[in-house]
Amino acid sequence: MAAALLHDLGHFHGEVSGHDLMRGTDNRHSHTGADWLAQWFGPGVTEPVRLHVAAKRYLCAVEPDYFALLSPASVHTSASRAAR
Repeated sequence: MAAALLHDLGHFHGEVSGHDLMRGTDNRHSHTGADWLAQWFGPGVTEPVRLHVAAKRYLCAVEPDYFALLSPASVHTSASRAAR
């Protein structure tokens, strides 16, 4: 449950702004967040946080209906990063 609540915390750490994210800059927020959370949580929380972007991409690849459930921001940043 903690991982679900905290999975995007990495967006708030680091030098990449929200505008940078919308332009497709990858701030590696999953890794940044997991590393920061490791101060207080073990792998049961940090590894789901670290892997949530990869999991989203996997679900989009294997579950055709999953992509339609993504927020506009998630679609935009996923598409920008995939194009690289």
